[in-house]
Amino acid sequence: MKSTALIAGVGNYDKSENHSTDKIYIIWKHMLQRCYVPSIQIKQPSYKNVKVCNEWLTYSTFEKWVLTQDYKNKELDKDILVIKNKLYSADTCLFVTRKINRLLSPFGYTHSKHLQGVTKSKCGKKFVSKISINGNRLNLGTYISEEQAHAAYCKSKSKAINDLAIIETNNTLKTALLNWSKHYKDKSNASK
Repeated sequence: MKSTALIAGVGNYDKSENHSTDKIYIIWKHMLQRCYVPSIQIKQPSYKNVKVCNEWLTYSTFEKWVLTQDYKNKELDKDILVIKNKLYSADTCLFVTRKINRLLSPFGYTHSKHLQGVTKSKCGKKFVSKISINGNRLNLGTYISEEQAHAAYCKSKSKAINDLAIIETNNTLKTALLNWSKHYKDKSNASK
């Protein structure tokens, strides 16, 4: 029986079979919730003003696209192909490993009042630069200015992304990673 209730107020589940544990359904539902449920946007403010393309508001269209992708044991990413992207669509999304998704995510810094990768030192007079790579939190050093600490973070992030790009075999993903590496390298140079 088809569901008549909209998912996250916008999504049309147009299939008749049970969907509650289906991996693709869960990906679709979570994508819609991130974009259209205010309580989730409060916890994850980077999703404010992010939308899902009209085609993907219908489950069967999203499912058809996913089945053409290498999606098993991967996460849907909207930012990797287009930096600062605000639209989930077939042209802007790619499935990536958790390792890649976490490396590109500003996770842990979205609520900070400081630049990405920067916290205030315990004495409150200097700035500490930290990065998380493969689940390991690395202290990159203590700096006099917030900009210097951010530059160290961006330089380290650029290198970590570039290291992944070098071994990547998917050309689309490799190009996207190299673009991200350049993005952080440019930010590093601008922050010095």
